[in-house]
Amino acid sequence: MALSKPRAQFAHRRTVRLLVDTDVSDIDALKIAQSLSAYADDIQGIVPLFGGKCFDITLASPEAAAKLAQEGIDYEQVHKPLRLLGQRSIHVSVFVSVEYPDADLLNLLATYGQLKSKSVRHLRFSEQGFTHIENGVRVVEFTRIERDIPKRLVIAGLEIGFKYSGQPVTCHRCHSTEHVVKNCPKRRRHIVGGGDENNPPPQLTMLIPQRAKLKTGGMSLRRAWTSTPPQSFFPPQPRLRRTLKRQLGPAPTSSRNPLTRRVQPPPRRTGIF
Repeated sequence: MALSKPRAQFAHRRTVRLLVDTDVSDIDALKIAQSLSAYADDIQGIVPLFGGKCFDITLASPEAAAKLAQEGIDYEQVHKPLRLLGQRSIHVSVFVSVEYPDADLLNLLATYGQLKSKSVRHLRFSEQGFTHIENGVRVVEFTRIERDIPKRLVIAGLEIGFKYSGQPVTCHRCHSTEHVVKNCPKRRRHIVGGGDENNPPPQLTMLIPQRAKLKTGGMSLRRAWTSTPPQSFFPPQPRLRRTLKRQLGPAPTSSRNPLTRRVQPPPRRTGIF
């Protein structure tokens, strides 16, 4: 699998985030700036996100942002906490058997980048009465991904799937990130006979037993099929009959061939006897 260069990760250093409660609907950026009169000279921007559900407040220095996050904000006589934004974490969803140990999974993912923690979150069903049952999905957090994680890996006969934001397209045949499976230079494995470009796989041929020729009285198969066979001829089995039709073509519609001759009804007699 081709290795990619480490991707640069953006990290906030001077920004705090305010989460807006559902019961507050008239909040806007100007009211937030008025509530932070002590930081009027340090505020450089207030950006609403997700339809006004949260606001990112950017200050002039990381020290001012850390101080504001520690103090919080008083908005309409209600104290609201602020969260200091730091380095962005990448959540990787892992689709694996429930019996697979977390230690082996962390050792595998550690080869692709820097893990944020050694903990693995197991997702479970949300329906009432089934919250104790796992659904086979685990979440691991990265602070930096140095190698692209493929969408699918097979380890010791066990298939493991991975999915995260920014994951490149991966070839499902050779796990390369440079092409898709349609343009994969690796040939598909042949089911019968194997082979490669120089030695193509052999084609299957049907071997007709020798006694089939003896039943025809020593005639060739084509002659036995197109001519009237002797009385000792035993009609071929359905599978052999289909094979002969495919190799020799359709039998001629001749009245001399008892295999294809249609029996005509006797003519009706008319008149009075």
